Amino acid sequence: MKTPNPEGKPLRRKTVQKQILYTFLVLLCGLLPVYAGRELYAEQDPIRYTVLLYDYSMGFCSRFLVGDILWRFRDVYTEEFLDAVGRGAVLFAYACMAVLLGYVLRKANAENRKILWVLTLFALLFPLGVYQAHVPAIGMFDGYMMLIGMAAVACIPSRRLRWLVPPLCFLGLTVHYIFLLMYIPTIFSVLLYELAKKPKKDTLGLFAASFGVSFFGSIYYAIFANRTLTVGREEMFAYMESKLPGAQLYIDYLDVYFFNQYQGLSPDGPVDYVVFNMIWVMARVGEQGIYLWISMILAGSFFLLFPLVWALCCRRATHNTEKNSENRYIKWIYRLNLILPLSALPMFLLSPDYYRFIGCLFSGALILLFYYVYDENEDVLAALRSILRFCIKQPLAIVALAFGCLLLLRA
Repeated sequence: MKTPNPEGKPLRRKTVQKQILYTFLVLLCGLLPVYAGRELYAEQDPIRYTVLLYDYSMGFCSRFLVGDILWRFRDVYTEEFLDAVGRGAVLFAYACMAVLLGYVLRKANAENRKILWVLTLFALLFPLGVYQAHVPAIGMFDGYMMLIGMAAVACIPSRRLRWLVPPLCFLGLTVHYIFLLMYIPTIFSVLLYELAKKPKKDTLGLFAASFGVSFFGSIYYAIFANRTLTVGREEMFAYMESKLPGAQLYIDYLDVYFFNQYQGLSPDGPVDYVVFNMIWVMARVGEQGIYLWISMILAGSFFLLFPLVWALCCRRATHNTEKNSENRYIKWIYRLNLILPLSALPMFLLSPDYYRFIGCLFSGALILLFYYVYDENEDVLAALRSILRFCIKQPLAIVALAFGCLLLLRA
């Protein structure tokens, strides 16, 4: 017979209170730059209405899932309704992120919690951070993809939930097949890390299943899905106009992604299409001028954190491997993490939406880093302590970089 524990209820109450407190603080920090930015209140771009008007009555393609869910509840929309959906999705994404980070903060010991708080504030308050993944792209699919990526990584340590990872990979591709380049590399990296730590058939099977689903799912959505379309270009546009009467829709989006034509140009093959898109991107870069180049330089400086962490981990792991060969594969995982952002390079050649890709890459890199801290990986914790000590000694450089990004945000 178990002895009653009189401290059990107060302990559980204290745990719940900590979870609520940490979640609230993270949510508050996350929403500060959201409400400081103009995009949350600004008039929405027509493309952000357009992407919510697809549904599966047109065919089974990527990008159709969110619109199909909305279609199940309403046949005809208003701009106010779609605005509310976009803004609600941003707030929901932040709320889920706050709950997850609050849980990680509560589970961490006192020393690691300090590092996690610094990392959390850095992620949420820095103007080119998580903010960029959501708010400037209200109504687009970026927030949904980040939620799915977070959920997949959060399921990996759980015995009961880890087999949800393959379906979540497919779900992310269904929302938008760009998920393959933005978040699936992060998910695979975590699975490989778990394999390197403790090689198990279960984890190997999970990796194989996730890889298979992602590989065949991306091939289907990228090559074969458009062949399932049951409507032509004019029919699709008329149907979408009937769902949102009187609105200005972005028909060029349909031309490029579903019918392989843009402003009268119909490429004969994939090479022509790639070349055309690269010319289009260069034209957009020329239009945005010095603002874009300054943004890219600041973002590049900002992104130095992640390769610096993994480079320090590689050095430490190499030194430790010479003494102890038990985890000899870990350093190869660190090297993989070092080059992981290169997986998104094709998108920078095929689309001018650089701010969105930077935000998604940043979110994926943070998810990966938080996982290692949650797992109490000593190499990552040591690297973060070293960087934190440097920042304390050189605060003006950090303040100048943050201030420069803030000026760009408000420009």
